[in-house]
Amino acid sequence: MPNTVLTDQSFIARLDPGSSASALLPLTKANSYTPEVLFCGGTTANLDISPSQLSATYPASKQCSRMVLNTAGIAKGWQIEQMPMGRIMSDALITPDAKVIIVNGASQGIAGCKAQIPLIADRLYEIFY
Repeated sequence: MPNTVLTDQSFIARLDPGSSASALLPLTKANSYTPEVLFCGGTTANLDISPSQLSATYPASKQCSRMVLNTAGIAKGWQIEQMPMGRIMSDALITPDAKVIIVNGASQGIAGCKAQIPLIADRLYEIFY
């Protein structure tokens, strides 16, 4: 599947300055070593506006999106889940027991511009297959 265009996920800004946490989920025998990606958080701001109009008041997204990267998974599209709170500019780390911990970030703002209300509580994302 080289150069496959994935289904549109423009419903949430994930790239800089949207800055979501992202991870390649664990490749295990149980999932037949099939790659799956996860993006959590990002901004809810409309990034098509002038950068001078962006502010630290835009709430971060609560959304987590997952996609299995094989023909069937891509055809199925993004699977959407919600975190308890929005988060921007965070990091995702895989734990030894194959869970994802989401650390750092803020609950409002835009990366590279302004952010406010830092988040000091980490979130554990349990992977359900």
